[in-house]
Amino acid sequence: MSWTPLSKTEHSEKALVKNKNFKFAEREIITDLFNFEFEKAISCVPIFFAESQNKIRTVGLMGLEKNKNLFVHEGGMWMLPHFIPATIASFPFRALDTEDKKNIIVFKEDSDLIVNRAEGRALFDKKGNETDVLKYYLGLVAKIKQAQKIGDEVGVLLKKLELLEQFNLKIPREDGTTIEISGLQKIKLSVFKALDDDKFLELRKTSALDFIYAHFYSLSGIQALMMLRNRN
Repeated sequence: MSWTPLSKTEHSEKALVKNKNFKFAEREIITDLFNFEFEKAISCVPIFFAESQNKIRTVGLMGLEKNKNLFVHEGGMWMLPHFIPATIASFPFRALDTEDKKNIIVFKEDSDLIVNRAEGRALFDKKGNETDVLKYYLGLVAKIKQAQKIGDEVGVLLKKLELLEQFNLKIPREDGTTIEISGLQKIKLSVFKALDDDKFLELRKTSALDFIYAHFYSLSGIQALMMLRNRN
């Protein structure tokens, strides 16, 4: 599936399905998380960090085995009643920076979530104005875009202060073998505790402390994932 720039003229007859299905995320075990989500996320999603394209991302762990998101039921139902990560909730829409540094809204036009006007909730009304449905998604996408800037700044600082270390999660199977999840990073507690006042203040000024404490407080979610895996 490719991302298509959203146009009120070209997509005036497009709509979002009435009952959103999350099968599109059933194979995703990692998702980006943002600071405005931490309060709800820490109770159910273990929060870590990951590096890609020379940037540190804040991510949530949603599964313990490759291609198996524990929060998505086989039928595509989302299993957490009080929290859906914004990246997943905003799908099939996202913001994209063009080569000339313009910000545009794109969407997965060929996604199963996009249907014809008669079959779902229209994206535009007959006058070409954004409907409440589309406004909700655009608002969420804008919120993500703004939060990404904060996350990027925090990632630079965490790396600069050498607060990150690799974290390989090993999950035992009943047959005696183990599942290993690599590529995650965690806060190095010994370095964090040894920070001088100036560096600690720098973390506070950039909101990095919110990311660090959210990471620490969320780690009990690993046990919750294990219990959910065993129950399934």
